[in-house]
Amino acid sequence: MTVNDILLHKGRQVITIEPTATVAAAVRMLAQRRVGALVVTGAEYRIVGIISERDVVRVLDEIGPAVLDAPVAEVMTVSDGGVTPPSVVFVDPGTSTPKAPVVAATCIMSSIA
Repeated sequence: MTVNDILLHKGRQVITIEPTATVAAAVRMLAQRRVGALVVTGAEYRIVGIISERDVVRVLDEIGPAVLDAPVAEVMTVSDGGVTPPSVVFVDPGTSTPKAPVVAATCIMSSIA
């Protein structure tokens, strides 16, 4: 299986949310869009972090349901780069290519995280 196989199935659209949105809003968006993570974008659509299902489960365990009213910024994994979504998804050939095996892309993603 290649990265392109997944992109054909899941699509190339990047789903974003603002850091001021609530965790509850992020949960709704994750469920409605059937995705495992949302890119958190700030001013001028700069990536400031990512919120994943794993982030939500972790804080629900640590804090409880009250965290659903908290802003995404308090729960997300913070980006250290500050890049725009198009450069992440379409331009950076150094990270992966559509023809790359998923195993290779997973290794790259694991080394970045």
